[in-house]
Amino acid sequence: PIHWDHLLKQGDYSLAIISGYRNVGLYLPLIRKHSPSTKIALDTVDVHFLREQRKASLYGSDHLHETATQIKEMELNMCKQADALIAVTEEDAAVLRNALGVEKPVFVIPNIHPVEKSPARFQDRKGLLFVGNFVHPPNPDAMYYFCGQILPMILKELPDLYLYIVGGNSLPLLQSLRTDKVSITGYVPSTRPFLDHCGLSISPLRYGAGMKGKIGEALARGLPVVSTTIGAEGFQFKNGTQALIADSPTDFARPVIQAYSNETLWNQLSTNGLQLIEDRFSPDALFPAVKSLLDWNQ
Repeated sequence: PIHWDHLLKQGDYSLAIISGYRNVGLYLPLIRKHSPSTKIALDTVDVHFLREQRKASLYGSDHLHETATQIKEMELNMCKQADALIAVTEEDAAVLRNALGVEKPVFVIPNIHPVEKSPARFQDRKGLLFVGNFVHPPNPDAMYYFCGQILPMILKELPDLYLYIVGGNSLPLLQSLRTDKVSITGYVPSTRPFLDHCGLSISPLRYGAGMKGKIGEALARGLPVVSTTIGAEGFQFKNGTQALIADSPTDFARPVIQAYSNETLWNQLSTNGLQLIEDRFSPDALFPAVKSLLDWNQ
């Protein structure tokens, strides 16, 4: 086990970044005690209470609304204890600024994705891909929604299509979704084989917050994405050019069929999505955002 008091006494740390508000109560007091000159930035990851509020609204649950209110109180309390906050999207940053009621620096540092285009061509690909950790509730919700309401419409037009559900903790949670058209892999050491093999990445999320790594990862490899509005938050896509965005089941099925079947459209989405990551979410593009946090600390 790490002895934090010993570690913090070993050097003069100018900045500490705590990831996730649940870790503030554990680590912030130790840092304040043993290294009082250290500035503390809380990486919010996403705004948890916003995600829970959206879940409560989706399900129409008073109990979930009460839970979201409790989480909001805890999360904001932890945010107030930090010297600065890090948000991954402008949407999350605006929610935090409005909810806090106190002046505090909020740095927007999105997910960072190195760009490496896949050599796999349109004609060599087959299937849809969904990537996620299924301990995270929006992910299983998205798959039950997609398989129940959207996939049947797609299979009427594309009867040979497969869906690959990739990621840890999916078994046995999603076992009932497994069919001859739906493969559930469980944990895989790398998503690259799927990014190179599949024809589209889908993100049919119905609630959530923050920025979705599954989308950035796909685009950075040149794999086109079809997403809901919630899934696409933070990317500021030009719909139809850099990704395809739709929300109702029918509206979501249509662009999946179009992009999966049309090589010209697929290539345009692949090229433009890759360029978006290069321009706005690559290490070089986000160096100034990271530097602004480090400069603040001087």
